[in-house]
Amino acid sequence: MTASDRPLISKGNKLCIFVLLCLALLGQVACQEGIYVDALVPAEHEVLGEDQYVCFRVDLPKQSLKIVGVDPLSTQDVVHHMLLFGCANEGPANEAWPCHMTSPCRGGFERVLYGWGKNAPAMSLPTGVGYGVGPGSAMQSLVLQVHYLQERPAGDQSGIRLRMTSKSTPFSAGMINYASYFTIPPGKPKHPIENQCCYSGFEILKGFAFRVHTHALGRSVNLERIEQQNGTQVSKELCERDPQLPQGFAPLKDNILIRPGDTLKATCMFDSSAVHSPVNAGATHNDEMCNLYLMLYSQLPFFMACYGSPQVDRHGMGGIPPAGRLELDLHASWQPPGPLGVPPLGPKPAAPIAFGQVSAVAKGHNNDIWVFQRGDVVWNALSFRSEDKGQHIADPTAFVQAPAVVQLDQDTGAVLSSWGENLFLMPHGLTVDFEGNIWVTDVGLHQAIKFDQQGNQLLALGKRLEPGSDSAHLCKPTHVAVANDGTIFIADGYCNSRVVRYSATGNFEVEYRLPRGEMGIPHSLVLDECSDALYVADREHSEVHKFVISDERLQGTWNLKQSGHVYSITAGPYGTILALCWAHREDPRVEAVNLVLLTADATGGGPEETWRLEGVGAPHDIALAASPMPVQGTGERTLAVFVAETKPAGSMLRKFLFIPQGMSMADMVEAGVMEADQSAKLIPGGHGVEAHLAHAHQVSKDAAQPLKSTEAHESVGSMASHKLHMPTTLDPVSADPALALPGHVLHQSTADTVASDEDHAGLVDLAMKTEQTVHKGLVKSDIPDSDARDMVVKEEQRKLRSQTPISSGGIVGHHAAAQPQSAGFGTAVSQLYSFGMPFAGLFAVAAVVLWKRLGDLQPLTALGSQFAV
Repeated sequence: MTASDRPLISKGNKLCIFVLLCLALLGQVACQEGIYVDALVPAEHEVLGEDQYVCFRVDLPKQSLKIVGVDPLSTQDVVHHMLLFGCANEGPANEAWPCHMTSPCRGGFERVLYGWGKNAPAMSLPTGVGYGVGPGSAMQSLVLQVHYLQERPAGDQSGIRLRMTSKSTPFSAGMINYASYFTIPPGKPKHPIENQCCYSGFEILKGFAFRVHTHALGRSVNLERIEQQNGTQVSKELCERDPQLPQGFAPLKDNILIRPGDTLKATCMFDSSAVHSPVNAGATHNDEMCNLYLMLYSQLPFFMACYGSPQVDRHGMGGIPPAGRLELDLHASWQPPGPLGVPPLGPKPAAPIAFGQVSAVAKGHNNDIWVFQRGDVVWNALSFRSEDKGQHIADPTAFVQAPAVVQLDQDTGAVLSSWGENLFLMPHGLTVDFEGNIWVTDVGLHQAIKFDQQGNQLLALGKRLEPGSDSAHLCKPTHVAVANDGTIFIADGYCNSRVVRYSATGNFEVEYRLPRGEMGIPHSLVLDECSDALYVADREHSEVHKFVISDERLQGTWNLKQSGHVYSITAGPYGTILALCWAHREDPRVEAVNLVLLTADATGGGPEETWRLEGVGAPHDIALAASPMPVQGTGERTLAVFVAETKPAGSMLRKFLFIPQGMSMADMVEAGVMEADQSAKLIPGGHGVEAHLAHAHQVSKDAAQPLKSTEAHESVGSMASHKLHMPTTLDPVSADPALALPGHVLHQSTADTVASDEDHAGLVDLAMKTEQTVHKGLVKSDIPDSDARDMVVKEEQRKLRSQTPISSGGIVGHHAAAQPQSAGFGTAVSQLYSFGMPFAGLFAVAAVVLWKRLGDLQPLTALGSQFAV
């Protein structure tokens, strides 16, 4: 056979080449998980004069991403501070603008994501935590604010490097930041500036790092929790730091748990003993500032600015979507127990528990939800005796034989635990307090009962099987709410038109009633301790009443008659109140079920927005939680709404998801926001925090590692980094509850020019040495050894970034990233080839070598190629 007769490439060789190229492609795909974005002040932008502020938009890839770390690229000799803001609008591209005391986002709510000053080190978020940006997030763009001390030096490339991932994360990063306006009188060795706010929401937040900022007069900044104990206000210090140390985010020794209703106070202590005239808060280094930033995480993102009072965006990140609709979650991952007596569809085996009437649902604190269900007991016209106005149950021996209390995985609906067989006659309401205890009401027993999560009874209020209206009795109680100090509120109920308040130990205190007339069944309660408010759902009157907790006054009423009877109310994000309404009696032909957002008026109003809940029958209760990871994918987690049904037959626990306006689940999957079968893998377990952490640890192993400065470019200097770790367990029930709440304003300070600063400067070096010792202590005592190895704490100051331009696309090795070009807007995006690149390159080279070898054996001129060997 001649050379021209031989096949150009044998089948075996073709297969080898195909496999090698596929492996190379897979390696490239793996590279997409780690992304660097260098955000540098545009080279052409001039900065003239002192204390100039420059803002510019950070160009990002057009995909859903999570920020997991930030590396500062400047020094305190040039830049006083840098702040990274998240904005809802996209903002102007390819330009920088002066932004002295103006909104960096040019309108709308601005979110502080990161701050730097005084040569602070780099920062890495805890494993499994990220800031969501881009498609699928309410944060559509980033703006970097840079405060220059003097005229910008030639060749300056100040800015930051963002470390990002396209992987999903189970937790979202957020921020609470403090700022205020004030005047410091002269000649005061100690002058405190205080600022406090209260967290109003529905999730427990976890604070893990903080940053403080003052100018030259600042001596300390601390954060305290304000609590009520036995009627007395007490405070507990949560963190403190010297503002003359590097102003980056420092890890907290103990994570701070922030409960709804918690108040936190930030205090800056100033020394003006060497100053001879008043010093005001302001933007220049001759003025002063008092800032504290608390970085936190939760399943839904949370941002708040404290300027003496909380500033939030009710419809922003983690909030109620400003438009859109609720869609039933039909994703295959959601598989809760089915209705009693209804066989499962398809080959799926029957669940160990089936639901009868589902009277209550509540969110737990560990990626779980809790359900109260009636098994084979049905509440109908014969359930209570008619001769005493229906107060006594017809058969006091007919207990619910099935497990009445069921704990489910929040994402999947899988049963995690269950108990309560033969304990209850007619289950009604269920509440999970902030210590994790389970409170239930039984309208047949006329009691409100407290259990631990294993079903052990801890307290019972009301006399068993004895209805009444005095301080010792209840009559068909419907719901319980528990304050942070343990104070108990019981809606009482079907017979008594009141809400009763007890101490944490169960002693009767007061009752709440309407000043005129009676409530038509107080059916559901919500506490907002930030506003000293008790909300009561007046079911039959289709109203929601607001009482002042401290003096029992009626403060306002919301009329929801156009939406239906109010069966349940619940606290939502950012202080919102949502109501479940059922319009089943106004028009017998229509059974409309609505979710209603109450107006934000302090003294009442009506519905601000209404969503139809399609396909729901006999709704009785609602709960809110984060949307599941299997559905949301790399996008920011939004709200899920759980609805409990009490139909005589076929009752279910239904779950709805908020979908942005103009989108559907199918659209989101196609857009890459939802990646249910890819990066957003199903996380089993609802003691699921540990499971999420295990998943997040794997994500971290798969993602690209941070650049090592010596491997990337020597001239950048030492890249010290605080790795802000989460604990191995995040269960707030077992953790030491502490609280957090910071505030924000534009950070500005500069070279210290006040006389007293020179006296104070000598302490900084010693403090930095002490800080290094403290960090070493944290590594040894507060962070698991496996995580401690990841933490790099160096105290060397960062040198000015190298001015040597690197050609675009200059990937120089395993850990190298594309460097910014010397000209242009200053945002360079590069894929980190931490795992995929070496193997992709290896397989690609192997494919080329094999091809060349084949070329040596076979004349390529057979194809007319000009590259004949």
